[in-house]
Amino acid sequence: MERNQLIVICVCIIVCVTVICGSIVVVNNNNSNNDDSQANVVQNSTNGSNVGNNGSTSTSYAGSGLELNSASFYSDGNPDTGESVTLNFANGNYLDDVYVTVWYYRDGAALNSPSEQSYKLSNDLAFEAVDNTPMPEYPDSARIKVRYNGVVNYYDFSLETRTGTQTLSP
Repeated sequence: MERNQLIVICVCIIVCVTVICGSIVVVNNNNSNNDDSQANVVQNSTNGSNVGNNGSTSTSYAGSGLELNSASFYSDGNPDTGESVTLNFANGNYLDDVYVTVWYYRDGAALNSPSEQSYKLSNDLAFEAVDNTPMPEYPDSARIKVRYNGVVNYYDFSLETRTGTQTLSP
């Protein structure tokens, strides 16, 4: 009788271990799928919006999170000073941390190798992101990655190759 009880106990332990391991695998797969869905890039719109009649266009690939109202790109014409962009958002909270990466390109070739930088939202929900990388020529496009509260949004912009400010709405 004790031998039968021992066999039943062993079978129960094996079943329990199998159920627990299976549950862990399912939970881990669900978590990784949720992470992927936040980082998925879905094209929302292509907008030929021209603010200031500059002929530039932007494309946004957005999830949820911060909604970008506009991006004002500035080039002073000096190849040693890099580029800057002022980002204006429609929502968010004053002094919240926003993590931004800005890539600049010319004819498809990268002009910089940026790392993600942390910024605080001002009371008007804006901030300036400056890249001091010397750029021998004006960029003709830019990609901005915005990470806020774990949600990642990408914005692609087509730029004119000139000095001055170009303000675009995604």
